[in-house]
Amino acid sequence: MAKKSMDEEQKAKQLQGRITAKDLRDKASTLIKEYGSLLQSWSFWKNIPASERKAVSVAIRKADRACLDADIKAMQTQLNAKIAEKERLDKK
Repeated sequence: MAKKSMDEEQKAKQLQGRITAKDLRDKASTLIKEYGSLLQSWSFWKNIPASERKAVSVAIRKADRACLDADIKAMQTQLNAKIAEKERLDKK
């Protein structure tokens, strides 16, 4: 099976999408810093349609899971280093 290769137009479109997504994440971070207390208010969320609230809650759960996965990976790396150190000491 031959590999599909992207033409220059597809590459440019993908790059533009990545740039736009990064820009949106940066803007969102700024908005969270400025209006974070508003986002914690139930009176704000009661005016948002249920479908959008659901999408936000799903995104938050995904972000929480990604953060936990990163924490677990870091802890696993530390644990592996400790185990290797213990094994090295046991061999002496």
